Amino acid sequence: MAFPGETQMKSGEETVKALPGKIQMIRGDGHLFYSEAETFVEELKTYSSASDNYTVVSIIGPQGSGKSYLLNTLFSTKFDVLNAKKGRKQTTKGIWIAKCNDPCMIIMDVEGCDGRERGEDGTLFEKQSALFSLTLSDVLLVNMWYKDIDRQNGGSYGLIKIIFEQRAKIEAPKTTIIILVRDYDDETPLDITKKDLKERMNELWDQVHPASKGLKMSDYIKVKVKDFPNKSQEQEFTQKSKDLAQFLCNNAASGSSEQKHCASSFAYSSQIIWDLICKNKRLSAADHKLAMATYLCSQIKNEILESFDEDTGYRSLTSGTSMSVIKFNTELSLFLDSIFSRYEEDTSAHDRNTMEKVKLELQKETLKRLKPIFKDKIACLSTEMHSLAKREVHHKLNNLQELNDGSKSDVINAYMTKFDKKRGEVNLYFSEVLKKQRKELENDLKRIVQEEEHKIQTKRETRQSKTKLATNLLMYMGPLAIPIIKLSGMNIVGGVIKPKEEFEQEEEIEPKEEVEPEEEFEQEAEIEPKEEVEPEEEFEQEEEFEQEEEIEP
Repeated sequence: MAFPGETQMKSGEETVKALPGKIQMIRGDGHLFYSEAETFVEELKTYSSASDNYTVVSIIGPQGSGKSYLLNTLFSTKFDVLNAKKGRKQTTKGIWIAKCNDPCMIIMDVEGCDGRERGEDGTLFEKQSALFSLTLSDVLLVNMWYKDIDRQNGGSYGLIKIIFEQRAKIEAPKTTIIILVRDYDDETPLDITKKDLKERMNELWDQVHPASKGLKMSDYIKVKVKDFPNKSQEQEFTQKSKDLAQFLCNNAASGSSEQKHCASSFAYSSQIIWDLICKNKRLSAADHKLAMATYLCSQIKNEILESFDEDTGYRSLTSGTSMSVIKFNTELSLFLDSIFSRYEEDTSAHDRNTMEKVKLELQKETLKRLKPIFKDKIACLSTEMHSLAKREVHHKLNNLQELNDGSKSDVINAYMTKFDKKRGEVNLYFSEVLKKQRKELENDLKRIVQEEEHKIQTKRETRQSKTKLATNLLMYMGPLAIPIIKLSGMNIVGGVIKPKEEFEQEEEIEPKEEVEPEEEFEQEAEIEPKEEVEPEEEFEQEEEFEQEEEIEP
């Protein structure tokens, strides 16, 4: 099976060309350079459209066995190699990585095992780095000297045993292990050598996974054997390198694309795995999958949030340009639907619960940005209804013959209906904001109605009081009471006693002919006819009054 996004090599082509640069991913003391690794691998997107489907190839083996030299020959990388003229000592410390574009690959050069520099304590890092390489790699190259094949403790068998023990705990596509027999000679036929090595691999597997467990090596690992002559045989060594490079490009199993994480998450995945290995914790595939799902979903969420400023829909909503509330709500719903649909599509391959959890974070962040804008729009509409009510409620209530709870509710409901009609359909995410704003508007309208009702009731009571007073004055004083009545703010026209302003309002609506003062006086006199007292009778009454005064000094 070929690599995803591969370009197949033809026989005789040059080896795969690595992209410039290399970095130390894990230092010799175990420190992982996360930021550097993330930036380094992220650059694959610049060079390859297939960077989401990449292959990790790593190499382990004894120190000084030519691992770095072989990788440089295979991929044209620039890993440091042993300079025999300066002595045989450790060259690669920790784990270094390089990258290739076509096909998209990450190459890992791992520190050699069994080096005297680390001494007896060096086995810990050897085990950690071997397990790390196994967990991350699609193809694991094991460098082995031909002379060490039949040795009990040689040939990196100890590392292979650790790898076999941990491999069954990791849920992943098959790992391809290619044993590279270095300095191979033709004394022993290659077929026999391959058979012996595969039998030895099966023995190691059975030692850590007895048959009673029912775990077959073929379900987890695919073993291949490749022979390499001594590098002094330059022409033959180069040809073998080209053959292996072609094999890696065309036939190495990198796992199905849906199970691979994008290159941008390589550093994060590496950090999780390395941290667990260093803490000697069990490599739980389920936990790792969950952590990666959280990381990738969060990454997609952040990318969506960062894209808002370039989104025409978002700019339209936040530009502050005049837009009706109905249109704003329509545009808002379309924008939210597009954002959340995009997120669901991009995270569909990940754990459902994790995806939903991070989606809630996306919703929260999105609504946090848009709620103030929506609130301002609704508040403006609410203010418009408030101003309209202030202008109209007095007139509406004043036209009512009776001010009761039902009539007042009708007035309030009329404005609330107008508000709902102008706002249009509101997205469910903003229902709480709308509910709060409607409640505030309703309370405002109730307060306005209450204030205007109080004014109208006070005015009506004042009018009744003044009308009653004017009527009594006319009854006892006749036309002489008219000036007093006018001073109190009332007037008499056509036999009707009303406040002056009401007459003025009526005159503005339907102008009448002015009434001469004498005619007005006659009309006023006709309102309450009063018996005229004859002079003689009036005189007699005065005499009687004087007599009464004499009787009662």
